[in-house]
Amino acid sequence: MTHFFSLLFFIFHIGIAFSQNAIEKMSIKDSLNVAKSLDSLILVSQTLVSNSDFDSALMVISKAEKMTEINFSANNKFSGLLNYTHGLALQNSGKAEESEKYYLDAIESSANSDTSFVHLNSMKNLALVYFELGDHSKAESLNLETLELIANRLGKENIQYVNALRNLGTLYHKIEQFDKADTLFEQALLIFVNNLDKNHPEYIDLLYNFGSLNKSKANYQKAIELYKEVKKLYEMQTNINTLGYAESVYNLGEVYMYMNNFELSEPLMMQAKVLLEKIRRKDSKCYSRCLNGIGLLYDRAGQFEKAEESFQANLSQIAQSLGKKSSEYATRLNNLGLFYLNLGQLNKAETTLEEAVAIYASVNGTENTFYATGIFNLSNLYSEIKEYEKAESKLV
Repeated sequence: MTHFFSLLFFIFHIGIAFSQNAIEKMSIKDSLNVAKSLDSLILVSQTLVSNSDFDSALMVISKAEKMTEINFSANNKFSGLLNYTHGLALQNSGKAEESEKYYLDAIESSANSDTSFVHLNSMKNLALVYFELGDHSKAESLNLETLELIANRLGKENIQYVNALRNLGTLYHKIEQFDKADTLFEQALLIFVNNLDKNHPEYIDLLYNFGSLNKSKANYQKAIELYKEVKKLYEMQTNINTLGYAESVYNLGEVYMYMNNFELSEPLMMQAKVLLEKIRRKDSKCYSRCLNGIGLLYDRAGQFEKAEESFQANLSQIAQSLGKKSSEYATRLNNLGLFYLNLGQLNKAETTLEEAVAIYASVNGTENTFYATGIFNLSNLYSEIKEYEKAESKLV
């Protein structure tokens, strides 16, 4: 694997070494070589995105885009894939709003092949972007459009259709339309049982999402059943040193936490944390969830020093991976402020909650639920310390 990535980066350095004058004089053979270099650049950028090295990925994408502009017409075979990859890098680095343009361009440039990887995945990811931006209507509409497109062109007994069902079900789960989500997940599972191979990664993703839905519905026994099946599938495939396996272990531990079963929850959560550190995925969302979850677990168990330590570690991790000017960082600050408030540490609570609100205002603006929640919590704090004028001013 090391040799493979070394080769990719070797190709990458060759690809960006072309001077503009040399490119202008290219023969057909040279054009083919440039095309191969572009393929390699795109592959390298996607590898960097998967490894969460977004700055390097965007740098590689920029080089590829410049090469494309010099050598090919506006609508060329690389346009869709480059725009999709650019959108993917921005979205995964927390810049959802900036990614919208690139996904729209990818969808437009791949319109003649509307069941291609680029077209379908750009539609899927753009729906996620709209959800992140709070436009649930656009997200639902795009998911429904994708589902209908696949059904009409490819039928309903294939992985693409199952994936579209799962994406729409996940959206309904997030906006708390649980019955709709449940129906879609059940439909997707039935297609797998009757027509598809359960060893496909999509089956694991489906079980994971269905487990998360049942966890949200407080149907914990069903959630445990589904999460255990996910964990078992990873173990059968000997994929235990992976992010997916770590997530399955953590999810199981989290459900036990909600059931107040500390003895079963703690070792699973700690196992997930250690595994993520072992495979060097401290930059992942799962590691962030893990640190936060461990903090919540210790808070529930009355082990407040351990809880604070884990919450603070989570803040540091998010600051490194997403930066302090991010909604995720503000949300964790808000939760830490509530933790201090519940402990009666009012000065710490005030400082932390005020910082969270300030970040929400600068990152998300003041017309959204994040900011409103932060203001509500800060107002409650001021009421607690009997500063009623401050409390009232925050709610006005």
